[in-house]
Amino acid sequence: MITKISLNKVASYKEPAVLETDKKVNLIYGLNGTGKSTLSDYLLESSDTKFKDCLIEGLGNDDEILVYNQSFIRENFFDADSLKGIFTLSKENKEAEINITNAEKELKRISGEKGNQEKELQKEKDAISAKLKTAKDKIWEIKQNFTGGDRVLEFCLEGYKSDGNKLLAFVKV
Repeated sequence: MITKISLNKVASYKEPAVLETDKKVNLIYGLNGTGKSTLSDYLLESSDTKFKDCLIEGLGNDDEILVYNQSFIRENFFDADSLKGIFTLSKENKEAEINITNAEKELKRISGEKGNQEKELQKEKDAISAKLKTAKDKIWEIKQNFTGGDRVLEFCLEGYKSDGNKLLAFVKV
């Protein structure tokens, strides 16, 4: 059980300040700027070098210090941006919520990327279709010039004279 805390040369404690108690549970309160956060940070991380001139007396090896301050809230509560006032308690829940939020952002990014790739694919398909149409039209034009009447290549185009798509498929083979 802590019996005495001495804070010195840290934050607002320029001169030694001593708190003594004979109680197992203590509640510290006060006005803003009076050193409550510095005290709670010291209790939470007394090994930090900024607290080298501070001292705790009466603390046994098996004693556990529990500090409820802003650090505790940041580590244990997750406040969802979308639902103000709704929160969950526990480090695991906070980590899970953060992982879900990050996964949703990644999913949105991938979805946007997929949409862009689908647009590019459609452009490529349209370009191929346009080139195939140009090829078909050109082949059809050649067919027109070499069929009909007494044209020499008439017999080579038997079965392909009425459909440009069939003729294009035949020429591609």
